[in-house]
Amino acid sequence: MMMKILLSVLFSIAIIESFSQANFPDLSPKGSVRQKVGFTTISVDYERPAARGRKIIGELVPYDKLWRTGAGNCTRVRFSENVSINSMTISAGTYSLFTIPNSVEWTVILNSDTTLYGSQSYDKNKDIFRFKAKSEATSRYYESFTIDIDVIPYNAAIYLAWENTQIHFKVETGTDKRTIEFINQNLLTDKSDDPDQYATAVEYYLYSNKDLDKALILVNKAITKNPKQAWFYALKVDVLEKQKQYTEAIAAGNAELEFMQKYGKEIGWSAETQRVAIEACKARIESMKRKLEK
Repeated sequence: MMMKILLSVLFSIAIIESFSQANFPDLSPKGSVRQKVGFTTISVDYERPAARGRKIIGELVPYDKLWRTGAGNCTRVRFSENVSINSMTISAGTYSLFTIPNSVEWTVILNSDTTLYGSQSYDKNKDIFRFKAKSEATSRYYESFTIDIDVIPYNAAIYLAWENTQIHFKVETGTDKRTIEFINQNLLTDKSDDPDQYATAVEYYLYSNKDLDKALILVNKAITKNPKQAWFYALKVDVLEKQKQYTEAIAAGNAELEFMQKYGKEIGWSAETQRVAIEACKARIESMKRKLEK
């Protein structure tokens, strides 16, 4: 009899432990997004509730009331460097993110308290910044609440979307200003001895499609500092062609061609690599000649 009782107790304990160890999926799984933008890393950690057949914006998430902007613990956004939102400087750090939805525009709130669960203990006095973001209809349906970061050369746009509604706001990183300051202070003044820095600055101007006169100065400095870098010569052709200075670009192309023919093997090119590069350079020169004739 005692053995039966003992076995019964052990069986009951096993059942209880089995239930206690059962795994169930999270209703609002944790999500995160992390993006390097210029010199700044932006990261967001949040919990993602799903619609599950419910009407969301305006009902489950009511208009004109504070929303935790996610589920469970407060949504947190982190900036590794100082940024600017709507001309307001936001210091590097981590902030909780809240919103007040509306059919026309939402109020977006950055708050200094990142320990909150939901919005029950939210303190308006700890707000860092409040700003407006236009409510927009989406072409696709978002089953789960989604936060995404789009990269706009050297800046970012943060998107919040759920159901058929989204908002977004721009985050300016100041990368362009810092880069131009570095170029002005270190490269245009010849303080740097690194030719690759000069060439990289040329690429920066080329892809930004601005200050091509400065780009031309910088690429000439790069070639002077290291005349045995093939891509420096190609960069000079890129700058002049983009300026539509085709006569000068052809001359630069011929200089590039001469370099390839003379130094291709010396800089480690195989015979086939050298041949292909020379043919491509010749074709480009002919293309610019046709442009010059128009």
